[in-house]
This record gives sequence, C-alpha cells and structure tokens, in this order.
Amino acid sequence: GGRGARREHDWAPALALAAAAHAAGAGVGYASLCFYDDALSPVATTGLTVLSALAAHALLAKVAFSLYAEGGGPETAVVPREPPWVTLKCVALASAATSTAAVTFFNFPLAWPTTVALAPVCLSVSQRDRSEGRRDDPNGKRPWRALAWVDRRTVKSVAMALTPVFLASLVSLVEETSPFNFAHHLAENARAWRGGFAFPVAYAVVWPACALSALATRADVLRGTRGAGQREARAESKKSR
Repeated sequence: GGRGARREHDWAPALALAAAAHAAGAGVGYASLCFYDDALSPVATTGLTVLSALAAHALLAKVAFSLYAEGGGPETAVVPREPPWVTLKCVALASAATSTAAVTFFNFPLAWPTTVALAPVCLSVSQRDRSEGRRDDPNGKRPWRALAWVDRRTVKSVAMALTPVFLASLVSLVEETSPFNFAHHLAENARAWRGGFAFPVAYAVVWPACALSALATRADVLRGTRGAGQREARAESKKSR
C-alpha cells in the first residue's frame, strides 16, 4: 500500500530538456557575439539578441512537446509518477544551484546577486492554478471574481521569462548605461575579457534557469494529465483483453 503510493520522477526527459535549455542559452550568447563582431550598432545587437532569445524560447517549447507529448514515460510504467513540471522544477533548481556555486569560486560578487535573483524564480514554479477554483466559486461577492479571466500561470511564466530583461535593466541603471545597449556591452566585455564571468553567467546560468522555470510553469504538456490518461487507457485495454 505505502509502496504503491510512492511517486517516482521521470528524470530522462527533464534532464534532456535542461540540456537543451543550456544549449539554447549558449546559442543565444554565440549569436550575440556574432552580432557584435559584425559591427552592428549597440541597439541593433541588443535587439537581435532579444529576438534570438525569443526564438530559443519557441524552440525549447517544441523540444518539451516532443519529449512529453506521449506522456513522458514508458508504456509499461506502473509506478505513479510525479507530474513532469515537478521533475523539471527539481532539475532547474539543481542546475541553477550548481552553476551559481561554481561561479562562487571565481567571482563571488557576481554569484551572490545571481543566486538571489534566480532563487525565487525557480522556487515559484508551479502549475497549480488556484484561480481555476476561484472561477468556479459560487460566491460572486468575493473580490477576485473580477479577475477570474486572468491566467495566473501565463502571467507568472511571462514574468519569469522576462527576468533577464529586468536584471539587465537593473544593472544598466546601476552602471548608468542604456539598457538598450546591454547585450552589446556584454559582448564587448567578453571579447576584451572584462567584467569577469558576466557573459557566461548571463547566457549559461540566468537565461536557462528562467527559460526552464517559465516553461515548467506554463506548458500544458508538462502538467502530466495527458500521460496519466494514456496510461489509464492502456491499463483498461489490458484488462479488457
């Protein structure tokens, strides 16, 4: 009984998705360096880098769908599994923690604010949308009825995806530079090896963590309901035989 209630994680697709996120982040960083090397203006370099990041988000969503569209587990699985978003949350947390811990050895002043910024993003990943219950609340006098149309998961995932933009704006404000030139300055410092590890941290730590968190929060394919339904259908099919 107790053993049957134990839930397992399907680590393979989550780890594959995390690897894809880090590869996508590295690709965005490489593209930004290419834009800089082509002597584009700072605004153009930053704008094209942002467009590359948006394309990487779309590509990551397609990768997630290909990994989880069939339920994310073998047909013979009989042990209950955690929803995919829960497993991906664990992987995103572990990846961000390991990356920031590694940066600590080389640049603690950079690792500390990075950890502070990413921790709430990764920890707040959830596909449990309480607003769904509020929409069904028969008591129309409650104040949240007016906001029943708001998809909180979408709002939260967009905020997660925009966290790198917020951090870039904050750093630009502190350094008294234009946020529209941020990607250009990062690439410039990377080519001149100034600014420590800011460039790899931005594209190999911050962006993948935020992208994975946004995806785990919003992607319906990660809710696990489709895979569960398929497993139940297979079980019923076997019983009928």
